[in-house]
Amino acid sequence: MKNLLKFTAVAIAMAMGFQANAEITKNERVLVVVSELDQHGPGDLRDLYRTLEGLTRAIPGGILASEYSRVIGQFDRSATSNNFVNVLRTLALDERVKAVDVILSLHGNTNRLYFFEGGVRISNLMTRLLRADTPAQRDLVIKMKKKLRLMYNLSCFGDSVNEEFVTAGFDTSVGSLAVNANSDVEFPSFIGLWRMGFKVSEALAPTNNPAALLAHDGALRTLGHVTGNEMLQRIDSKKEVEGRSALRIDTDPR
Repeated sequence: MKNLLKFTAVAIAMAMGFQANAEITKNERVLVVVSELDQHGPGDLRDLYRTLEGLTRAIPGGILASEYSRVIGQFDRSATSNNFVNVLRTLALDERVKAVDVILSLHGNTNRLYFFEGGVRISNLMTRLLRADTPAQRDLVIKMKKKLRLMYNLSCFGDSVNEEFVTAGFDTSVGSLAVNANSDVEFPSFIGLWRMGFKVSEALAPTNNPAALLAHDGALRTLGHVTGNEMLQRIDSKKEVEGRSALRIDTDPR
């Protein structure tokens, strides 16, 4: 009986120790925000995109800054694919960083993201991000994959690149099925709930359910059919989650 009690106590202690180590604290996580919508957006929607740019730049700094050791912003001319790749690979070498989350607010199309310099195929981006020609680079990529955690992608057709981001090391990747048109309501809701410790699936729930999507997207799609606007006709803001839908702000990346 004594041996059984001793074994049970050790097992509980080990479990508690594992749980404690599994939590990522504020000082161990970094948020990267990449936002550029003005450069490649349709001219007649420039005012709208500038408003969305302001939203995606102000909210993370205002709401999430207190929950991360750093918020790294790449905006306008600095929102290039090279800068994005470089910051992720650089953070891989920072021993203080245990988890890296990313918010992408770019234009997108199937298998393509539009950084400041223009459209970049996801395959090309992954080739550069995962480049490992030397032992040192291979070690860097291993470290980076252990730290990459959440990819919250507001780009249109974000679901088309979800699998690649998970393969690159992100535990969770979130992206829309087609043209993403509900960022104005989803983004602040998601960010607020994520900050409070809700799971990714829970943080998306208020705006990613059929009723909410129909209320927001339905009228815009109808307008597209009435006016012949093809972009509006292709709106489908429903977010698909690849990877760990139960991820939280303090979850240890795999």
